[in-house]
Amino acid sequence: MKIRTGRLEKEMTDEAAVYTSSLEFDRFIFDADIQCNYAHTSMLKAQGIIDEEIADKILEALDKLSDEGFDALEFDHSVEDVHMAVENYVTKLVGPEAGFMHTAKSRNDQVATDIRLLLRDRISEIQIGILEFIEGILELAKEHKETVMIGYTHLQHAQP
Repeated sequence: MKIRTGRLEKEMTDEAAVYTSSLEFDRFIFDADIQCNYAHTSMLKAQGIIDEEIADKILEALDKLSDEGFDALEFDHSVEDVHMAVENYVTKLVGPEAGFMHTAKSRNDQVATDIRLLLRDRISEIQIGILEFIEGILELAKEHKETVMIGYTHLQHAQP
């Protein structure tokens, strides 16, 4: 078991590790996390901040993980969240240079961006659903534009 902060003198208990783990919730931001790491690593490569060869290896590992999906990640109580699990996965394929994908990016930046990407995708799905609903209502309205409907006033039939 790994100690998660330098202030602790003892290892975290399994109960505390389970309690502080966000892995059950992180499944939702898995794709966004990979997108964010991919975009950030691509930027670091384009700006010459990290070596192209290392960046390409990181990007290939992220592509592979994206293809394999969330279940390809290995979890135990020492892995606090999806960000650590993704980094561990990339590190196994690339080596310690995998850590370069976090250059000039904080964990808080990563989480905020992941959530924004997730919400953007979910909002787009909702917008599509609303548009499909409106189209359905319009189609029904066209079919029934001559249909007589009883009007109501104060929950009673209104006069025609």
